[in-house]
Amino acid sequence: MTIRGKLIVGFSIILGMLLISVLFVLDMVSDSNDRLKRIVDVSAKKVNLSHEILIGVLEASRHEKNIIIEKDPIKMVYYRDRIYKAVDSVDQNTIELQSYTEVQGSETLQNFISLWTAYKSDLAQIVSLSLENNKGRAFEISISKGLTIRDSIIKTLSYLIKKSEENMQSDKEENERKYYLTFLFFILLVLVSLFIEIAISYWIIRTIGNRIQFISQEAEKIANREFSNVPLAGAYKDELQPIYQFLNKIRESFKEITDNANNVASGNYFVDFVPKSEKDVLGNSLRMMTSSLRKKTQENEKHNWMTNGQNFLNEKLRGDKTESVLAKDVITFLSNYLNANVGAIYLCDDSECSLSVFGKYGFISESRSSERFALNEGLIGQVAAEQKRIFLTDVEEGSLRILSGILDTKPKQILIVPFVFEGKTQGVIELGKLDSFSPSEIEFIESSVQSIGISFNSARARRKIQELLEQTRIQSEELQTQQEELRQMNEELEEQTQVLRQQQEELKVSNEELEEQTHILEMKNKEVELAKSDIEQKTKQLELSGKYKSEFLANMSHELRTPLNSLLILSKDLADNKRKNLSEDQVESANIIYKSGHDLLVLINDVLDLSKIESGKMSVNLERVVLRKFAKELMSTFKLQATEKKLDLDLIFDDDLPEVIRTDSHRLNQILKNLISNALKFTERGKVQVEIKKQNKDKILFSVIDSGIGIPEEKHSAIFEAFQQADGSTSRKYGGTGLGLSISRELAKLLGGEIFLKSKVNQGSTFSLSLPIETNEISISEKENEVFHNSVDSIQNEFINYPTLQDDRNQIGENDKVLLVIEDDLKFASVLIKQANEKGFKCISAATGEDGLILTRKYKPHAIILDLDLPGIKGQTVLNELKADQSIRHIPVHIVSANEYSLELIRGGAVEHIRKPIHKKELDEAFNRIENFINRKMKNLLIIEDDFNSRKMMLKLIGNGDVKSLKRILVRKS
Repeated sequence: MTIRGKLIVGFSIILGMLLISVLFVLDMVSDSNDRLKRIVDVSAKKVNLSHEILIGVLEASRHEKNIIIEKDPIKMVYYRDRIYKAVDSVDQNTIELQSYTEVQGSETLQNFISLWTAYKSDLAQIVSLSLENNKGRAFEISISKGLTIRDSIIKTLSYLIKKSEENMQSDKEENERKYYLTFLFFILLVLVSLFIEIAISYWIIRTIGNRIQFISQEAEKIANREFSNVPLAGAYKDELQPIYQFLNKIRESFKEITDNANNVASGNYFVDFVPKSEKDVLGNSLRMMTSSLRKKTQENEKHNWMTNGQNFLNEKLRGDKTESVLAKDVITFLSNYLNANVGAIYLCDDSECSLSVFGKYGFISESRSSERFALNEGLIGQVAAEQKRIFLTDVEEGSLRILSGILDTKPKQILIVPFVFEGKTQGVIELGKLDSFSPSEIEFIESSVQSIGISFNSARARRKIQELLEQTRIQSEELQTQQEELRQMNEELEEQTQVLRQQQEELKVSNEELEEQTHILEMKNKEVELAKSDIEQKTKQLELSGKYKSEFLANMSHELRTPLNSLLILSKDLADNKRKNLSEDQVESANIIYKSGHDLLVLINDVLDLSKIESGKMSVNLERVVLRKFAKELMSTFKLQATEKKLDLDLIFDDDLPEVIRTDSHRLNQILKNLISNALKFTERGKVQVEIKKQNKDKILFSVIDSGIGIPEEKHSAIFEAFQQADGSTSRKYGGTGLGLSISRELAKLLGGEIFLKSKVNQGSTFSLSLPIETNEISISEKENEVFHNSVDSIQNEFINYPTLQDDRNQIGENDKVLLVIEDDLKFASVLIKQANEKGFKCISAATGEDGLILTRKYKPHAIILDLDLPGIKGQTVLNELKADQSIRHIPVHIVSANEYSLELIRGGAVEHIRKPIHKKELDEAFNRIENFINRKMKNLLIIEDDFNSRKMMLKLIGNGDVKSLKRILVRKS
């Protein structure tokens, strides 16, 4: 074989080894890429679909409970539609999940499909029964078979999610193992190639030396690396001279090759070997080998760096982390791995309308505005909206800064990259460096955002699932609580029925005893008449004085609150500046007018309440009050005030408290609000504590304890007097009228209780309210409870066609919503008409009760707003006449008056009673209630009565076309 042939064979083997190495590495990289793609496109998709199915099942379950509890037909239809929507979502996701070959034959998935089919059947039956108002049967199905199937479905889905996540983890570990084997094999191939190269070179040199002795000796020196700078010279200039010359060239060439091999062996692939010519096969091969090794080394280093980064990032993304913890871990890792000096991660909210900072690294914002962006706002919002990265260089001064103890500079480059899941932006990553981002770093961050998007979507899905589970649990507890309350109410009704029967027997015995005592009393009455004549004169004087005081209070209540009513509504309307035609100073002035008017209203209410208590005009409405619910609602109104003052606000219940007490909840709320408000006002640090416990078997004790300034003992009595405070100087630190404690003490007496005080200066105060658990009926002024029975027959002509405002009576269409306003204060009536017109009502105005009754019978309005203090017949009489006329008795009547709230008006047929002055928000809510009542055309009424004539009379009395009546004779059928 020729030398040329040997060289060709040797280098062909080397090139073959290199080609095998390259092909093997490419194959392993392609296989790794396919495995990663399968993890992202299949495994992650399966996990996401399973989560979506679980969310759909929980959504259907939640609305199942809502439709059972709900009584409003409109809302029931709404919940039915939400159930069907959730069922469709689960069915579609299940079909998509079945499309994957691995999952289609899964026993777990088939088990879920069978359970879901059974649950859909029960769910359809529950919806149908609920819409038919068969709530009992629907509830029975829900808590028996439905509950078991739901739990089985949730367990099955949880197992399916767990198995999918385990398969995804297994694929990731297999990919890492394949990468490690590829790396080892590549190193082995490189070493083998080097070994073969050296062996072939040695073989070629030995072959040439055996053929020519002298050349062999020199070749041996070359083989022994005995290089000399002195050229070889032949003894004679003969045919061997060229050989000597070639040997010199070979020595030089081998020296260069050796130097290049040394560089390659030492890992220096960046020194290029220069061939002698284009035909220098060995030189070109060495140059190609060096270039190929250099390129492969760079690719391997880049691949190793990218793969290690992905593995480290996957470790950070692993686990059930919250979005906040996950964001902090991700931005810290990216900043460290990419050598970024500053970074932040922004996450989209659930509405996908804005982004907020969830994780920071060396990030200092000048203002809160740099931590929250709307879509298309700033570069962060723009990147989120377009889902494209932005790369900034030469950042201007005043932008994002990099700060340390000795450094304050701007970043050289800023990279802003979005991370997306299924086309939806999950968030944005922002990184800044003092030097430039390399292409590898940019490629790494772009290849990582997909995994980051998947992880944040999973974290968000876990949070939503947790929220839905918590809502389901709360609704179940509420449903159980309602059932328990209904059971207790039934037991109480049975007990009350038994007590009434006993009282009837006792009354019979009492009547017989009273007849015997009547004769004795007649004798005593004659004696009393003599004494009565002596005090009649004084009684008349007291009655006259009381009459004047009562009239003064009534006039004050009406004359002071009526103008305030218009003042508060109009000033609030101006302050809202709906037309945007007022300056900031004008809006501020309107707010000041509203606040001052509100403060004046509070003062007037306090003075009038105190006057009513002193004159015995204050009414009490006794009812059953659920203690724990009442106390928690009361405390919630002061949470914000306590938080603003940085005070602890605690509520403590005694273990043996009764569940309910019988008292006036409005007056009790008024007393406790005043005591807690005073405690918060006079406490600068520490806490305010409310304790509720039994004082004895018949009384309950409410204690408000604070760590405030305290009250001197000599002023303990004075502070309960009207217009008195512990600090009564003109320069006192705390405001107030000094009426609160005086009113609270009198209200406590009215409820059959009393208030105690324990306090020392700078040691806090304890106000204790003692109340009976069962408050007896309290007699109030007969004049206050007097029910007017004036007949319309006695209407005075002077109050018919009474002057009033211009209204819409001539513009009423067939489909218009008509509102009748019966109000003698024309200014306030004008405000009501204006507000009603804005709400879409046509208004009719009447200034007297006489005109109001005539207009009601003529126009048949959809609703009525009625004042009580009217010229002519009073509002109470108007209400009685409206409810006595069968043709108009169905029209809802809303009382708006300065008079005190009375249950007699509600019992008389009024829908609600709102006290003047009325706030803008209360007025809007009242109009919303009117509109809701009008839109609800058909009402359902169940009549349970065994007497045929009684049922017929009730149907005739109640039915007017908009009430659907259902008759039942036996309670068991109902």
